[in-house]
Amino acid sequence: MAEAYEDYLYYLITLYYSWMSSWRELEAAEKSLGESRKLYDNIILRKKSNIADQDDVNRSELQILTKMESVASAENKFQKDSSYVYDAAGFPPDSVLIPEDIESGFNYFNIEDILSSDIRSDSRTYKILELGEASGVKNVEIAKNALLPGISLFTEYNITGTEYNLQEDRTRVLSFGISLNQIGQRRKERAVLKTAEIDLEKEILENRITRKDLDISLDDYSKDIISSRELAEIYERKTVLSELIVEEQRKQYRIGKTDLSSLIEAINTLDRTRSKKLDYESELNILSAGWLNITDSLIIKNDKSFFKPSF
Repeated sequence: MAEAYEDYLYYLITLYYSWMSSWRELEAAEKSLGESRKLYDNIILRKKSNIADQDDVNRSELQILTKMESVASAENKFQKDSSYVYDAAGFPPDSVLIPEDIESGFNYFNIEDILSSDIRSDSRTYKILELGEASGVKNVEIAKNALLPGISLFTEYNITGTEYNLQEDRTRVLSFGISLNQIGQRRKERAVLKTAEIDLEKEILENRITRKDLDISLDDYSKDIISSRELAEIYERKTVLSELIVEEQRKQYRIGKTDLSSLIEAINTLDRTRSKKLDYESELNILSAGWLNITDSLIIKNDKSFFKPSF
């Protein structure tokens, strides 16, 4: 029951983060479109003053169309993700909702706590494997005990006499005995033991493969989490620098020290960098939830929850 609930919670978490990511992508696309429109308006004014030419106007208008395309694509994805969330949460299809606390999503998980958790002592999966092997060992022990010599005690007391008178010519016999069943006569028990031993060996081999697969999955998750965190931090810094570059390019363009193409390229680089940053932040959250899910610690870990969502 706990495993099914945790799997469902993991589904809801990934659904939420996908929804949150698509909303942030839409916000970024709309912001970029707004900036492109401001640039276009500025170029129109510059053209009227004979500072900009028609080529600048065309380039600026093309930039607007490109950003409008990005907004349409982001809007479509957000609407799709919203419908999935509404369906999962039981909201009407025509609901209009947006994710809350989207800026704090990156901090929902304590990565160090996640990666340092002792999965073998806390994971239901490992405990189930151990219980399965313990059960197999017990079955072998029971089968072996059944093959031990079976000993039963018996007593008999007989009275015999002649005709109807037991008072005369009667004989009393009191006897004791031991009945011993030899191992060689217990073919059925030997078959049961052999089956139990084969089942135990099979259980151990299958569990060894399962543990190996789980270890590989956890190792992959660990590497992906560390990589995504590093890349998210890198793109956070790149976003800050790209914003500074765009601001400087705007100043340079206004005073005629750079051309429009350089400014547009700087803006597009900023948009791509923002998008990658959002992707890695969302990926980090989903990977962290995945790690907690396969280690059976998504809900509770040492009397505290790793996952602290705002919804």
